Amino acid sequence: MIERSQFGLLSARIDSLERQSKVLKRLLVCSFAGLLALLAGGATIAQQKQIVFSNANGSVRVGSSGFGLYDTSGKRRLMLGWNSSSQPGIYLTDGSGTYRMGIYLSDQARPVVRLYDVKGTVRADFAEGTEGGPVLKFYDASNTEREVLGQSTDDNPIVKIFDTSHNLRVYAGAYASGAYGMYVNDSAGTTTWQSP
Repeated sequence: MIERSQFGLLSARIDSLERQSKVLKRLLVCSFAGLLALLAGGATIAQQKQIVFSNANGSVRVGSSGFGLYDTSGKRRLMLGWNSSSQPGIYLTDGSGTYRMGIYLSDQARPVVRLYDVKGTVRADFAEGTEGGPVLKFYDASNTEREVLGQSTDDNPIVKIFDTSHNLRVYAGAYASGAYGMYVNDSAGTTTWQSP
């Protein structure tokens, strides 16, 4: 049989446990509500497409497609992001939205600096060639390669000049033999002058 003093202690202990249980239930409900709010907030953040910062010159937009700089008329003037080859790049456009310059990695992860004219046609690029050396190329308004300054497979300098049909007309630099020289071709590809 429980003595009266022990019964009082047991009763007080049960009351204390019930109060603690109520507090714990409230904390659990509040924690669950907070977790739901956090998840809902996280979904809202995930659904947000971009973050925008603006001033008198335009805006900066950061989103899943990259980093963009926009002028006051809303035209994108600079883009830092992934190109169609899934490589990083920086692209600059003029006020009409025409590409004027690109600095990026190619599909083979080679660095490229490309310049465009006012119509968006590629006019020059400076890149790492297939041999690993630097190559500077110039193009005409039809995007036909016209001049190449670069290095051969043995890191020897070469110059190539093409006509509008992309026929090689002038070559100067190292030959396959390792000797240096220059030659000029006619439009049919026949060498008309060579030294040596």
